[in-house]
Amino acid sequence: MIQQPAMRSATLVRWSARILALVWAGFWTWFGLASGLGEGLDPLGVFMHTLLPGLVFLAAALAAWRWEAAGSAGLLLMAVLALVQFPFARQSFGLATITLPPVIAAVLFILGRWLSRRPCVERGGQGEKPPATENSC
Repeated sequence: MIQQPAMRSATLVRWSARILALVWAGFWTWFGLASGLGEGLDPLGVFMHTLLPGLVFLAAALAAWRWEAAGSAGLLLMAVLALVQFPFARQSFGLATITLPPVIAAVLFILGRWLSRRPCVERGGQGEKPPATENSC
């Protein structure tokens, strides 16, 4: 099946959001794990160091993958909580690594959802929908 241009755009935007969210969450999961191990913490300490924030971020990213609207809200909530909980999240490096990626991913998820739900407009028509066929958007 050939995708319409709007659907290709929606797919590209969705995959960009998914990749950004997973890279962001994966980085913080790895960072928490590496920090916990590097500090010589016991297994529970390493788990807690990884869980907060990494695994919570990972859960939000996976939720956004499955449920775009609710997951986007979760990603935005993660960004706000990072701003409140982590003072460095308000500085330029913190903004770039912990605050902005979930905001950008959430916006991309919402944009992808919007692009995929736009009504089709037949070229040259006056806002009329084309007849429903297998290849129509």
